Amino acid sequence: MHKWPPPAGIWGAEITRNGATPQVLAYAQDAHIQRMRYNNMRWDRIEPTQGTYDETYLAQIDADLANLAAVPGMQTTVVLFGTPLWAQAQPYSYCGPIRDESLDEFASFVTDMVNRYKNAPYFINSWEIWNEPDAPTNVDPSSQYVEWGCFGDFTKTEPYFGAERYVKVLKTAYTAIKAADPDAEVVLGGLLLGCNPIHNLPPNDPWCPEAGTFFEGILAYGGGQYFDTLAYHSYTAWNGISTDWDLNHAVWQSFGGATLGKLAFLQDIMSTYGISGKRIIMNEGALLCNEAQTNCLTEEREQAQAVYAVRLYTRAWAHDIDAVYWYTLNGAGWRYGGLLPGNTPTLAYRAIQQMSQQLYGGTFIADISSPPVEGYRFKAANGALVDIVWRTEEGTPVTWVLPPNTTNVLDMFGEPLPYTGNTIDIAFAPLYIIH
Repeated sequence: MHKWPPPAGIWGAEITRNGATPQVLAYAQDAHIQRMRYNNMRWDRIEPTQGTYDETYLAQIDADLANLAAVPGMQTTVVLFGTPLWAQAQPYSYCGPIRDESLDEFASFVTDMVNRYKNAPYFINSWEIWNEPDAPTNVDPSSQYVEWGCFGDFTKTEPYFGAERYVKVLKTAYTAIKAADPDAEVVLGGLLLGCNPIHNLPPNDPWCPEAGTFFEGILAYGGGQYFDTLAYHSYTAWNGISTDWDLNHAVWQSFGGATLGKLAFLQDIMSTYGISGKRIIMNEGALLCNEAQTNCLTEEREQAQAVYAVRLYTRAWAHDIDAVYWYTLNGAGWRYGGLLPGNTPTLAYRAIQQMSQQLYGGTFIADISSPPVEGYRFKAANGALVDIVWRTEEGTPVTWVLPPNTTNVLDMFGEPLPYTGNTIDIAFAPLYIIH
């Protein structure tokens, strides 16, 4: 029983190890979050000693994946990553490259994991190869540029920032996965894309513009044939100001923002190399709390995350991104990005829940934007038309003419909004017009 291709719905999230509890999964069901990213299958933890698997570590993975598979319609992608000390090409970098001599052992590990989890009670057949492979490998604690790095060549001496090293691992994993489960999906490791090489941003970044050539290098070294789905990450931060945090992302603003700008950048490179037919997902993202903020535990920040969540999922859907994964579903997440800290739903969770209830099983119809209002029209599963609209930046509300036969106007949490005649005021927070 395979669950790829995935179910209807763009709503996804990442779940942490030990996180697939009945309470958390009930929240996932209530919000139609049926795309789950499970980033815990670490080779370095599972096989710390060559030839011996840690069955205690695997037992928790067994439990998590079985619980996920028991949720109707759930499609889980498992991330394979982590290089054991005995296989590291870059000493002491568990996220770094694998020695050529150890690639056969990696292939055996991948084969074992696919065979272990492809059937009942897990039904896993979507595998992501590494996480943020384009992050620079740097394990020197004396450096001011310490990174949680992976394959990126921090010495900047290898072409395409060391992408060739990743292609070797990608090819090895792809070959092993397809041999064990020909119908399985192979996902490119979610790209960090911390550098915009076209405009050499961020300024004074020691890895830019070289880091921005990593994806091109994957294709230049023939890696395009070794993945089915392209994945990338898109974060931005709340700094106490109500603005379109995504569109105004300092590094990707010139391309159209963090989410759509990175998408356009990747699509341009694939077009140059004649690569087509790939699904595209954004498999890590959230509105984080800016590190400079002294108090992130405010309702203002939660409200901002709710606004951002609706904009993120709506824009992605309207631009053919196949799925968006919020980081994270359970727990506090990174810099207060989690949807369920302490298993308590945030406003962002409630906003996602409302959007999915309105549009699960629906289809995108058209972009209905009229600046300064941004808007998108969808057809719900019941046949109703649903417009999601908002004023892109804070400012005086804009008078918006309602479509004929409008039956309801709701705020982003599903509360009815009063209106008279055939107009309503559009402000910064998204709302739903049903007709």
